[in-house]
Amino acid sequence: MAETHMADGPETPQPYGFWVRIRDRESAAYAARMSGLPVFIAGIAQVFAGLFDATLDSGEKIVTLVVAVSFTCAGIAIRRGVLVLVPIVSVVMLLVVVFGLAVLAIEIFNRFQWDIPDQSLTASFTWRSIIPVLILLMMISGLRGWWRLRKERNDTERKREA
Repeated sequence: MAETHMADGPETPQPYGFWVRIRDRESAAYAARMSGLPVFIAGIAQVFAGLFDATLDSGEKIVTLVVAVSFTCAGIAIRRGVLVLVPIVSVVMLLVVVFGLAVLAIEIFNRFQWDIPDQSLTASFTWRSIIPVLILLMMISGLRGWWRLRKERNDTERKREA
């Protein structure tokens, strides 16, 4: 599914998803709102992890659930148009993803260094490397959209003052 825009001359497809071309206010708002999706999904995943992880004690479960509910609410708010949260949540998500990729790289290095059999490395590699890269694309795209909206708002305010 692709929408076409004629603002740049001939019709060119506008992809929906991980990397949105920011051309106008509408595409910028779409990109910024889409950055709430991975935050919402991460929050829901943490809710289930907090509820069903038997290794957590009650204090850790409470902290996990508070963080999870915060992420879920922030994701919903961004999707509903509260775009002031985009830069804050994006930076947090980017740090989480970069930390996760660093941990994965260390784990892979340790497996190869000590010849540990890689029974589940393929599945682990998939969900711990490809999915974070997709999240990174969506968060960076959302930041780009938020930046464009902010720039347009500042330009509009300057024109009013002049």
